[in-house]
Amino acid sequence: MTPPYTHHLILWEGTNARLAWINPEHSIALFEVWGPWSWDDAFAAVYALNAAQQVGAGPYFTIMHYMNNSAVLPSGRNVIQNLRELMLQDVPQDRLVIFVSQSALLTKFLSVVTQIYGLGHIFRKYRFVPTLDEAFALIRHDQESG
Repeated sequence: MTPPYTHHLILWEGTNARLAWINPEHSIALFEVWGPWSWDDAFAAVYALNAAQQVGAGPYFTIMHYMNNSAVLPSGRNVIQNLRELMLQDVPQDRLVIFVSQSALLTKFLSVVTQIYGLGHIFRKYRFVPTLDEAFALIRHDQESG
């Protein structure tokens, strides 16, 4: 059973995606994708999250939840270049970025992009899990271990 969460503050919303703080402390952000989305959506959401994270002290946790078998990568061209640019929008206070998806392809693809562009220091905070429950468990474990 998925822990209950509420959208405490919606930071950005598109046609098929939404980004919101899901806890009162504004330390856990949930990016939900439930249908086709674009690189413009991805950049708008990341910029909104980065702006919100800069305001506080952190630590922060981000969950990327791909629902209804939605595409893990936005549609459009220049996939590797756009993905690299998104990864470079790293906020140091972001402790974990957790991808919730059944796609093993995403893990492999991000790993390759990381190696090509030497972004291993960013990739270390990425985690890949198949369920939202496991994402929340990773966050709890990180919080408990300090």
